[in-house]
Amino acid sequence: MLRRALIHLVMMAGVLAFAGLFILLFGNSLDVSCIRLPGQNAVCTFSKALLGQIPVSTRTVADVVDVEKDRSCDGDCSYRALLVTSSGQKVPANEVFTDQGPVLKQMAEIRTFLDGTTSTYGYRQDVPWWVVFLSGGLGLMGLVLVGISFVTGLRKPQISE
Repeated sequence: MLRRALIHLVMMAGVLAFAGLFILLFGNSLDVSCIRLPGQNAVCTFSKALLGQIPVSTRTVADVVDVEKDRSCDGDCSYRALLVTSSGQKVPANEVFTDQGPVLKQMAEIRTFLDGTTSTYGYRQDVPWWVVFLSGGLGLMGLVLVGISFVTGLRKPQISE
């Protein structure tokens, strides 16, 4: 009985860890802010926040001079914008690949900023709440199923050898 309870507790912990990992990886908002001082190249700061509230990471890319489109094709193609520095380094504006339309729009906005029309650029990608709800819901469903498995196992007659 104790062994069975421990096995089910470990299964529950695994379900919670799996759901939590998905929320941690995919439940982030992204804020990109760029500034360009007169006579200098742009500096962009990327900030991620878990569920849009808890700061997870911040990174800064200096000397941004251009933007390019990155493409990944595995059957269908998906895209993301890459910031290009004066040294030729290419840094993704977003870790996630998506459809071409939003990427082209983002690239046009960044190009307008880099061409000198404005001195600041900001972009915010909100938390994809559907991922949070899906992961959380699947985690809860997994917990319920493990609980049902435990309870139905208690009702079965135990065969002793």
